[in-house]
Amino acid sequence: MKTLLVILILFADPAHEPLATTVADDLRRVGGENVQVVIGAAAAAELEKRDVKIQDLITSPNIAEHLTTADMNLAVVHLTREDAGGDVVVNTRLWAEGEDEQHVAIAGKGGDPATSVSSGIVRTLAHRLPNARVASPVADDTQLAGLAERRAWGEVLGQIASVPAAERTPRQHYYLVLAYSGMEQRDAAVEALNAMRAAHPDHFLIKAAEAVIPAEAAATAAPEPEPELEPAPTAPVDDSSDTLR
Repeated sequence: MKTLLVILILFADPAHEPLATTVADDLRRVGGENVQVVIGAAAAAELEKRDVKIQDLITSPNIAEHLTTADMNLAVVHLTREDAGGDVVVNTRLWAEGEDEQHVAIAGKGGDPATSVSSGIVRTLAHRLPNARVASPVADDTQLAGLAERRAWGEVLGQIASVPAAERTPRQHYYLVLAYSGMEQRDAAVEALNAMRAAHPDHFLIKAAEAVIPAEAAATAAPEPEPELEPAPTAPVDDSSDTLR
């Protein structure tokens, strides 16, 4: 019989249940028969069977660390969702194998943060999810644009990190260059640009990526060598003789 990874998804506000349901569906798809995902009141009941309440996790997070150390086949997720200036911000806290991971997802202009939330959880639990590489949620181009508009460069990098380098689209490569440029990490931006050129050499977005990096940092061609100067003519030496020269 397979050892199941039990994932409990908890949230304080009943209005957050649709988000939790979407995330749970993603995790079930990726984990297949290897996971059991429980959400909401049922997840709280599973937690209480272990003599722990949601409030314990909020006030004393180390309780969850000890709980998941004692049971390595248990992962606990707590979601909080809020609206901020028209954007949706979701804070995810994940306890698994004694570790405490936190992730923030932001979706602007009516976007859905669920993909980013799922992606963060999948990255952390990938070693327990057999289909994580081929089926994990990938960075959504629309979401990347919204994050870039907010200059949330760390979140852009986090989104793209969920996609294996060999599978990144030209647009994802572009946002990687944009994020590093926005963070003033020129060397990393140039490296990302060169990776984009190698992966998609003829794509029109390469020009757009080049434009966001200062010209001197984006250039990969070797500098023109300095022209060699001819030595200056040597003036004749006066030997104080009367010989005409």
